[in-house]
Formats: sequence, structure tokens, C-alpha cells
Amino acid sequence: MKTQTKGILITLLAAACFGAASPIAKFVYRYDVTVGNVLLWRFIIATALVWGYILLFRKDLNLRLRKDQMLMMVVVGGLAHFLTTQCYFSALKYVPISIHIMIFYTYPFIVNILSVMFFKEAISKIQLLSLVAAFIGILMTVTLDDIRMSFIGIFFSVVAAVSNTAYILCLGKRNVTELDSVVVGAYSSLFAGISYFLFCLARGELRVDMPLPCWAGIIAMAVFTTAVGAIALSFGVKIIGSAKAAIVSVFEPIEAILLGILLFHEKISLRGGIGIILVMGSIVLINYVQMQTAEEAVIVQAPEETVVKDL
Repeated sequence: MKTQTKGILITLLAAACFGAASPIAKFVYRYDVTVGNVLLWRFIIATALVWGYILLFRKDLNLRLRKDQMLMMVVVGGLAHFLTTQCYFSALKYVPISIHIMIFYTYPFIVNILSVMFFKEAISKIQLLSLVAAFIGILMTVTLDDIRMSFIGIFFSVVAAVSNTAYILCLGKRNVTELDSVVVGAYSSLFAGISYFLFCLARGELRVDMPLPCWAGIIAMAVFTTAVGAIALSFGVKIIGSAKAAIVSVFEPIEAILLGILLFHEKISLRGGIGIILVMGSIVLINYVQMQTAEEAVIVQAPEETVVKDL
């Protein structure tokens, strides 16, 4: 098997794991559990798995962090990661997966807009076209009726997208890019878990007396949509690069939407379907532009780019 093909398949595996998170969460919510408690146990199990993987199979990794790196990991994991996941999975209690996914996956465009506004980065005509097409696609997918009926859910989706943007921008800091992506993921998951423990403790939501199917869903979220997905993506990025991996990862939201239709009988109108195609196409296009830019750039002794994907 060719190296590039292997990298694409591994990245697809990661995308498939991440894409299953929303449907699994919808299933778990049937058992009258809080979002915080579900995510607490998800992070406890996932953190144990990731750190176990590092200690057993990646002894070459340097786990020691400088004070500035540790502080950044607290911000990335304990704040940005925590807020992103809490709002992401809270939204699923109020809105269909398709609408939530469309709003949440505006974060690549938010990153571009903030980069132009605050970091004075240039924006190409293709990137601008992608932003306009994505905006039109979202307007076609999310109607005024949806906003009126599910304002809370849409609010959570928007906050999740903004929080994830902050998460990504933090990962771009030099003191974070110096670290291996697996190490970043391990610390991010650890501090997110600590935040969830304090959050659930303060709200009185800490419980273990959940039905067996509920536990099965939480374990599946921890193993596949967190640990396996993060490790697979790390390997995929090392083989094909972060820009190509971002294009392949567009399979993730498509899978989530399809599973919502198949498992929960969610309906999408023709207009909504066209809107989804516009948004997904825009994501592919904007990632393609970034890939081309990365390939054309001359990089001399640049540190390995840190790419972490973990909801």
C-alpha cells in the first residue's frame, strides 16, 4: 500500500470516529443524563487511554512542559476545550444534528476572518468566495423557524464554533507548536477532565448509577470518538500533512449528518441539502487553498505543526 493511501485511510478512520460523536451523544441523552456528567466520564476514560498509550508505546515523547507551555495547556484544555465540548454536546439536546453541524463547522471561516482582522493576514479571492458560499449555505440550511423554535440550541452551536476557533488559535501559538500533537492532546484531555470534575461537583451532577446502554455509549465516545480518533489523526497528519488531512476530514460532518438521518430519522429539505453541499464544498475549497499555500511556502527548520482534533 502506498504511503499516501495509507495516510488518507488512517485520516478517514479518524474522521469516522469523530463523526460518530454526535449520534452517540443523541443516543446517550435518551437515558436522562446531563451533558456534563456524560463528558466527565468520557474524558476520564479517554485520558486514561491516551496516557496509557503514551507510556506504553510512545516512550520517545517528551512529556515535560515549560511553565509557559503548561499554562497554555491549562487554557487550551481547561477552558477552550471544556467550553467547546460543553456547548457542542449541549446543542444536540435542542437541534437536529444537521443544523448543529452546519453552524459548528463555520469555525474554519471564523478562523480566517479573525486572522484577517487581528493578524492582518491577506485573504485570497478563493477564500472570500468560500466564505460567501458557506454563508449562503448556512442561510439555506437554517431557517428563521429553526431559530425561533431552537434558539437555545443554535446559541450553543454558535458558542461552540467560536470556542473551537479560540482553541485552534491557541494551538497555533509557538510554545504549543513545539510540542508533539499527541502530547498536546493528552494534556488537553487531562485538563478538560479536571474542569468537568469541578463543574459536575459544583452542580451536583456527578453520578455513576447510569443504565448499562448509557455506559456503553459513554465508553464508545471515550474510546472511538476521543482516544482512537485523536491518535489516528496524529498518525494521518504525519503521513499526508495537516492541510491534506483537513480536506479528508470533511467526511466527518457528512458522516454525522447521514447518521442523524439514518438513526434518528431527521429530515432535510432539498434547500437544506443544497445548503449542506455549499458549506461542505466551501470547507474543502478553503482547506485546499491552505494546502496549496503550505506546499508553496519555503520552510527552513520549522517545528512540526501541531494538529489536535478532539471534541
